[in-house]
Amino acid sequence: MKTKVISHAISKGRQDVLLTAILAVDEPGCLERLRITIRSDSYEQQCYARIHRWDGDQWQLLHYLQDRNTPNSLAYRRNDDGIHPRHFEDDYNELLRVAEAVLR
Repeated sequence: MKTKVISHAISKGRQDVLLTAILAVDEPGCLERLRITIRSDSYEQQCYARIHRWDGDQWQLLHYLQDRNTPNSLAYRRNDDGIHPRHFEDDYNELLRVAEAVLR
């Protein structure tokens, strides 16, 4: 499934880092919109990786990952280690893989 990025942001809070991406499925005749949110927090129970689908009125949960690969506590990384999109890459790709299977 080809996608086109509409919006992509990584924001750092006091104790969390949040990746948010809005995507359009880039295939003929397809108007699907997807939103990926991946949160790294210092508390395991507050971390998540989710993908939603826009139904025309609101975002509907399409899938979430029980076992994430995004590291916890990214907000506390030293500046020289930094926060990079690669920290979210495995979960991002897995969410897209599942969305493709569900939408076909």
